[in-house]
Amino acid sequence: MGRVVRMVVAAALAGAVGSAALPAPAAVKVPRPKADYRFEGSLKSSAGKQTRLVKEGPGVKLVRKAVLGNRERVLSWPEGSGVRLNKAGRVLGSNTGTYTFIMLIKLKKVDSYRKLIHFKDLLEDNGFYVDDGTLYAYPTDYSAEVVRAGRWYQIALTRDAAGMVKAYVDGKRVLVVDDVDGDQVLGPDGFLRFVRDDEDTETEESGGLMARLRIFSKPLTGKQIRKLGL
Repeated sequence: MGRVVRMVVAAALAGAVGSAALPAPAAVKVPRPKADYRFEGSLKSSAGKQTRLVKEGPGVKLVRKAVLGNRERVLSWPEGSGVRLNKAGRVLGSNTGTYTFIMLIKLKKVDSYRKLIHFKDLLEDNGFYVDDGTLYAYPTDYSAEVVRAGRWYQIALTRDAAGMVKAYVDGKRVLVVDDVDGDQVLGPDGFLRFVRDDEDTETEESGGLMARLRIFSKPLTGKQIRKLGL
């Protein structure tokens, strides 16, 4: 897509012990996403035959905007609207508690609570938020202040089989949380809601733009996330 890739590059220095050189580092392999939403004319995934996203609320549309120096189509939504993935188990697979979500996103507001991902039961407040510039796996813990309004960020959220949740901003890990109560797990209703709040509080949202959303059925490492770039 011609987008400038921002990623941390580790410089490997080849040394020698006697006459034997150190072995080269193993290549980082990244699995294919189970769903990859590029918003290039539709809300369908470009990876596999996965469920398309559904608009929730008025004003959700695809528009052309500048994204890190390139003009391309993005998802645009006003505060109070968002998108939904029904039958999300088709994407996450049988173990719906392990995943990676990676979104390239720009929010209009980051003050107070602004929901990014809602996992289950629209009467629950749990989920993944921006809260006064921090990333917050509510109700467990939050990061330092890492996100500002009006800027593009790659935000990644992972969860492994042991319940460890990690969040990354532009490839840098900023949060580690032990999700012992399963708050960040797909619920029995089987849907995911993005950038729109639950129906308990309803007001913890921000309008914004999203240039890409990728979903994996397993937790990626920090090295794999950096390898992906944007």
